[in-house]
Amino acid sequence: MGLKFDDIKSLDKLYSQSIILYLYWASLAITLGTGILSMFEEGFTFFAFIRGLFIIVFGGIMCRLMAEAAQVLFRIEGHLRRIADQRQALSAPVSVSAPESVPVSESASGESPAKEV
Repeated sequence: MGLKFDDIKSLDKLYSQSIILYLYWASLAITLGTGILSMFEEGFTFFAFIRGLFIIVFGGIMCRLMAEAAQVLFRIEGHLRRIADQRQALSAPVSVSAPESVPVSESASGESPAKEV
């Protein structure tokens, strides 16, 4: 399951979900740190506490929403890729060969049609 050069070269294997997960946790930690620092920036007052709490709660919600939105976009891309592959498989030309001995009948005017080889 390791990282292979062919996976990187061809872009067939997507690493976006694991990267988005790490970015989500990093942004959540930064939001938490920013909220706590905001609480103690100007001394611990009621207004600073409310501001820090707002940053932690609202920032955490926004981090979650952005991570989910990014994952939804990558899932849509995956579904579109599967649909394109299915359509390509369905529209592939099918070779149908005619039997070699086809009886040739005369047309209404009495002329025999040209025989195709």
